[in-house]
Amino acid sequence: MTANSPYAGEYPKLSPFHQRQEVLNVRDAWRVWNGYKFADHYYDAEYEQLCVRNQCATYDICPMQKYEISGSDAEAMLNRMVTRDVTRLRHHRVAYTVWCTDEGRIIDDGTIFRLADDRFMLTCGSPCTAWLRKSAFGFADVSVTMSATRWRHFRFRVRRPGRTEMHGAGGHRERKGLRHQAVSISR
Repeated sequence: MTANSPYAGEYPKLSPFHQRQEVLNVRDAWRVWNGYKFADHYYDAEYEQLCVRNQCATYDICPMQKYEISGSDAEAMLNRMVTRDVTRLRHHRVAYTVWCTDEGRIIDDGTIFRLADDRFMLTCGSPCTAWLRKSAFGFADVSVTMSATRWRHFRFRVRRPGRTEMHGAGGHRERKGLRHQAVSISR
């Protein structure tokens, strides 16, 4: 794949983590997700699911859709749309949530970041622009904007079953150059 190729724009994009993922993907199991080349699994899908549930796993969220929801009614709109109490989400924090219809049918799930009192970022696996704009109907001051490049720092997630198991016990080895650090929201 070269920039001079007439088909360069048609190739899947590579995330900043692709080089490391390629080394680990011993089964060469790839798929395209929202325009990105994405590791479907690295070795064995069932084993990896077991690891996510019992230890720790990392997850590249580059292919996810990212929406900024802002305005004085953004919190109220999100509180009506998602199953989590958004008023309890502190500044510069993130939480997993599910959003539903008024009847309780699940539309999608993802993470919600509180960036300010009146500004949030929502990530999800599938495009939800129309649904989010429909959910904003009736709220006077809400803006829903899809943003693929503005949130380039939100690309990697660590999944683990409990808060205390991340480091230390459990057989985790410290990797060269990898340090425990708090995650902060930045632009």
